[in-house]
Parts: sequence; structure tokens; C-alpha cells
Amino acid sequence: MTADVTFARLHPGALVVFDHGVRTRNVPHPPSDGESFPPLTNDLERDPVIYMQRGGYRVTMPLDPQWITTATAFGDLSRGHVILTGLFQVKERLPRQVDPDPPRRGHIIASPLVLGIAERRDPDLAATVSPKTPLRPQRRDSED
Repeated sequence: MTADVTFARLHPGALVVFDHGVRTRNVPHPPSDGESFPPLTNDLERDPVIYMQRGGYRVTMPLDPQWITTATAFGDLSRGHVILTGLFQVKERLPRQVDPDPPRRGHIIASPLVLGIAERRDPDLAATVSPKTPLRPQRRDSED
């Protein structure tokens, strides 16, 4: 079942489909043979992240580079801006006072579940994160 909600109403566990321009930060280059990525620190300012802003809210998706599978994907994600299609799950909402940027209305931390670059943008999917329309997270039907 799908329901129309905004970032303000997203709750932990919500699944959200998106097709949107996102920003990326701290995405490393692929390691040379025999090397590995530096360990993740759980610091959103230092670790690789994908993020988007909409309606005064920021959604940040920490990214583990070991799951980036091709050199092309590393190149796309290291540009700083890319249009991605994907699915994320809300992990937590940071309290407003913890948010480092006071003008923001809220900050959502999410797990990216599926990410890709579509050959063409799907207008129906793009509308789910348009600034003028609410998001459409996927909700699980409760079992009775």
C-alpha cells in the first residue's frame, strides 16, 4: 500500500522510492589491487555519503564504498552531483537541536537499499520527490 506523505511525516522504517538529483561527498577512488578502503568512522562529515534536500529537510544516506561495484559507479558518485533512482529506508530522525545547520527543519538518516542511474528519468517516479508533491513511501500492510 502506498500513502502520500512529506519528509516531515516520514518515520523510521519507512521505505521511499526516489528519482532525484543528489549530492555526494567523500566518495573515495577505487583501491588498487591488494588495497582496501579506509575503515568507516560513523562520522557523516568524514565518511562517504549521498544526500538530498527538499522542503527544508535533508536526507543523508551513509555509503559503504565496498558495495560500489564498478569504476563507472565510482566516477559517477565522486562527481559531487548525480541523478539517481533508488530506494532508501529511514533509519532515524535527528532531533532539531542536534542538527548542525539551524535553518533546516529536520535531518533524516536513511539506508540506501538500491541505487542506480536510469537511462531516462521516469516522470511518475520523479514526481514522488518533486518539490510540489509529497513523497510516496512504501508501507507494509499490517498482518492481522
